[in-house]
Amino acid sequence: MENTLIFASEKEVRFGTLLKFIIPTYLTSLFNTVYTIIDGIFVSAYVGTNALAAINIDYPVVNVLTGIALVFATGGSAVAALHIGRSRTEKASRAFSVSSVAAILLGCLVSLIVLTNLSKILTLLGATDVTIAGCKTYALWWLWATPVVIGKELFTYFIRVDGSPTYSFATALSGGVLNIILDYVLVGRMHMGIYGAALATILGLVLSFLMGVYYFVRMHKSISFTLHGLSAKEALHCMVNGASEFVDQLAIAITTIVFNRTALAFAGVDGVAGKAQGQDRILRSNARQLFTRLAGGGSRIQ
Repeated sequence: MENTLIFASEKEVRFGTLLKFIIPTYLTSLFNTVYTIIDGIFVSAYVGTNALAAINIDYPVVNVLTGIALVFATGGSAVAALHIGRSRTEKASRAFSVSSVAAILLGCLVSLIVLTNLSKILTLLGATDVTIAGCKTYALWWLWATPVVIGKELFTYFIRVDGSPTYSFATALSGGVLNIILDYVLVGRMHMGIYGAALATILGLVLSFLMGVYYFVRMHKSISFTLHGLSAKEALHCMVNGASEFVDQLAIAITTIVFNRTALAFAGVDGVAGKAQGQDRILRSNARQLFTRLAGGGSRIQ
C-alpha cells in the first residue's frame, strides 16, 4: 500500500523506507519536548528564578493535556493505519475524526474543571505566594488554548499515518522555530516575562495546528475529517488502545509534583527553579544522543 505505514508486501519493507518514517518521528518527538524547555531557558536568562519555578510548577498541567492528546493520537492513529492497510479509507477517516472530536471535548472538559479550581490546584502542585501569579499566567494560556494544544498533537500522528512523515515533522519544526524566535523577541527584547514566554509557546503551537488543518483540507491522501458514522464506542476503542500514553504522562506529572514539593520544602523556590535548569541540561544531552544514533544508523545504510 503506497504512502502508508502498512506495507502490502515484504518487498516494500526496506530500511530506507523505514528510515523515511523513523527519522521524522524521532525529530518530531524532540521538538515536541522543546516547547516548555525553551520557555524555561529564556525565562531563566531574562526574568529570574521565581518565574522559572512557576513554569516548572505548571508542567503537570501541560502533562495532563498532552496525555489526553496522546491517548487518542496513538490509539486512533494505530486504528487508522490498520484500516488504511486494508484499503478501508472511510473507516480510517472515522478513526481520525472520532479521535479528534473526543480528545478536544475531553480536553476542554478537563481544562474547564482546572480553570474553575485553578488557585487550589496550583497550590496543590506547589505554588506559593511568590510564584502563584506567574503560575496562573502560564497555566491560563495553556488551558485557553486546549483545542490547539490537543489538535496539534493529533495532527502530528495522523499526518504521519497518512503517509507524510516529513510534513508531520515540518509542522513541529515550524512551531518550535517560531517559539524560539518569539521567546527571544517577547522575553529577551521586549521583556514581557512569563506572559511573553507563554504567548510565544502558544503561537508556536497555533502555527503547527494551522499547518495540520491545511494538510487535512488540501493535502490529505487517505484520511479526511468527517462527521458521518462517528460513535462513542469507536472513541472508547481508540482511547483504550492508547491508554498507556496517558499513564506515562500521568507518571511524569506525579513525579514532577513530588519533586517540586520536596524541593520547595528543602530549598525553596530556587530548588524548584534548579530542577527546571536540570531539565534543560537533560534535553541537550538527549539531543546529542539522538543525533549520534541517527548518524551511526545512517553510516550503515546500504
